[in-house]
Amino acid sequence: MGIDFSESPFLLYDYPMIVLFILLINMYYVIRYLFLTDSRKTYSKEKIEKLVIDYNGVYAELIPESELICFYRSNHLIRFVTIDREYETRGESISELEQTFSSRGFMQINRSTIINMTFVKGYSSGQKRDTLNVIFKSGIDVSKIDPAVFIVTDKFLGSFKSRFKDEIV
Repeated sequence: MGIDFSESPFLLYDYPMIVLFILLINMYYVIRYLFLTDSRKTYSKEKIEKLVIDYNGVYAELIPESELICFYRSNHLIRFVTIDREYETRGESISELEQTFSSRGFMQINRSTIINMTFVKGYSSGQKRDTLNVIFKSGIDVSKIDPAVFIVTDKFLGSFKSRFKDEIV
């Protein structure tokens, strides 16, 4: 064709239109993401009675004292384990959750796990020194969860043991 590429109308008219179109599409997705997602908190406490989880298209209203067995951190997500199923969400840290729910019968047992003491029957000695294994009441199925989640570590031993009179072996 004999036309130098740098002097062709493509660089003057077509290329800027393509770049503008790509920028507009990206801006649309950024704005949509910012308005449709709340990056800080993906659950809320409604009237202190219910825990509302709304994350990745999953919506659930839970009564923490009677439905929530525990929550633990795994792969940068908070996982809520209920009697029926497990939910995941992003949100507050474990320490913030512990402060919020400690007055409602929940207790932190290691760096990543907070359990509902309503469902705990007792404890047994752990495999490692200064650890305990949590024993749940009959009818509570936590077999699908890694057992390491329910190990009480040394920092939390004293407060956990104080909830029970005798050690269960």
